[in-house]
Amino acid sequence: MTSGLQSLRVRFRMFLLLLLAMLTTSLSGSVIRVKPGVDLPNSRDGDTWGTATNLQRALSIAVAGDEIWVASGVYYPDAWRILSPERRGDSLAVKS
Repeated sequence: MTSGLQSLRVRFRMFLLLLLAMLTTSLSGSVIRVKPGVDLPNSRDGDTWGTATNLQRALSIAVAGDEIWVASGVYYPDAWRILSPERRGDSLAVKS
């Protein structure tokens, strides 16, 4: 019976380690990468620098625990109308 009890303890410890690993993985957020001037934000997810999205999309798809990594550059609320004076009041929206 001792070997059966030891086997049960080993299985229980393995279960706890697996559970801890799963919780740690699910609690850590993902990284969303952003570059200025990305014109097709909806087709890009920001998982890599090659698929970096624009800042507004990153702000809208981020969930609690996510990180937004921002490449250096100048960011505008609307990449299509960068130099338009009548759009001077535009802003980036952060969801609450």
